[in-house]
Amino acid sequence: MAEYRSSTTPTTAAVNARIAAIAAARRVSAYLRTQTGTDPVTGKPTLRWWFDPATLEAEAATDGWYALLTNLSADIGPDPDPLQGPGGRGTPLRQRET
Repeated sequence: MAEYRSSTTPTTAAVNARIAAIAAARRVSAYLRTQTGTDPVTGKPTLRWWFDPATLEAEAATDGWYALLTNLSADIGPDPDPLQGPGGRGTPLRQRET
């Protein structure tokens, strides 16, 4: 967790606007958590920020799947309809009767 005490930004609203702009530009809005306030002694805005560990872990767990699945050719890729079975042959997922 980091803290920042502003010496140039005059209001808490300005700090929040700047955070939103930076988070959007850096594409971290989903992970970044912030808390703004006002220093009781100086009256200047304060900022605490951190990255949400649970969100980062969830993202890391699925990282790379899109690239892996989109690079597969159509003949070895995932079935377009999983209920049709392998290769779209109309074989249901339940066990066949023999």
